[in-house]
Amino acid sequence: MDENIFAQLKMADATVLDAAEEKVDCSNCGRRRRYFCYACRNYVNGLEKVMPTVKLPIKIIIIKHRQELDSKSTAIHAALLAPDDCQIYTFPNIPACHPEKDLVIFPSKDSMTVDEWAKRVAVAKLAADVTISKQGYAAGHSGHVIFIDSTWNQIHPIINSPQLSALPKIALKNYETQFWRPNGSRRDASCLATIEAVYYFLREYHSIYLGLEYKGEYDNLLMIFKYMYLKIRDYHDGGDYLKAYKT
Repeated sequence: MDENIFAQLKMADATVLDAAEEKVDCSNCGRRRRYFCYACRNYVNGLEKVMPTVKLPIKIIIIKHRQELDSKSTAIHAALLAPDDCQIYTFPNIPACHPEKDLVIFPSKDSMTVDEWAKRVAVAKLAADVTISKQGYAAGHSGHVIFIDSTWNQIHPIINSPQLSALPKIALKNYETQFWRPNGSRRDASCLATIEAVYYFLREYHSIYLGLEYKGEYDNLLMIFKYMYLKIRDYHDGGDYLKAYKT
């Protein structure tokens, strides 16, 4: 586990989480939590006063499999750090989706890259005589981006659901996960944690679709992920022997 992988990110100081020295009762459900209540999706120990809020350029929806443990999921990171722009649903509860506006992040034979999708949107807007922003393909996208929070064994009923099956699919390529949970019997570096997928999509959306220079606008989305990563690294003497980091 490389301690310097986050060095280039413009991120708030994650050590503010050290202020949570012990578990306290969640003000909503009463369960004992240290940093946040993953059931209620709120901070505890007063961390809401010091944690940043990230404004996203597009609304995101995360669909969790009901067997994906809240305590093990990074989906909660997005809900905590971007509360105004992120909603989490538990399968089979999926909101209505619209193929002409919404996207789902899922690698498949018919998936597009963000660049391919952006070009398709530009062509459609030109055909409809909609003005394209001089900065990029469009001034913004009015739909939602859907992420699936599950293992690969659990994902098929979700992606094949009536709400998601007809949506355009986007694949995120050339990224390697730093997640500490193993993917099955061996590490598959291309299987990103949910918060990693959210982060990398937004970076591409920002630079490719909006045509803007990226200046770290979404780096704080990885703040809790970084903190947990470094805690696990320190606890496990560097962490290189952990199952998730063996090839």
